[in-house]
Amino acid sequence: MFNFENFPFQLSGKTVKYIYPKCKYKFEEPIEAVLEFEQEDEWNGLPISTPPYAVCSKCHNNKCVPMDYESKRGYHHIYKEKE
Repeated sequence: MFNFENFPFQLSGKTVKYIYPKCKYKFEEPIEAVLEFEQEDEWNGLPISTPPYAVCSKCHNNKCVPMDYESKRGYHHIYKEKE
């Protein structure tokens, strides 16, 4: 996770809600961090349908995904529970 006390610019206060599908842990990430994750994904050639992910800070395992996020590339990521 980021050390937001030493972030190199002022944060807007906007956040994106995330969930880790396995342990159901939910948290919020600053939009500025999510935009950085998304930029890295684009640079790495990942498809637009790949949501910007974070590592679960509770169990430190695998990927957390945004619950409802409209990417800057125009893709709407919505997390849905598997039935």
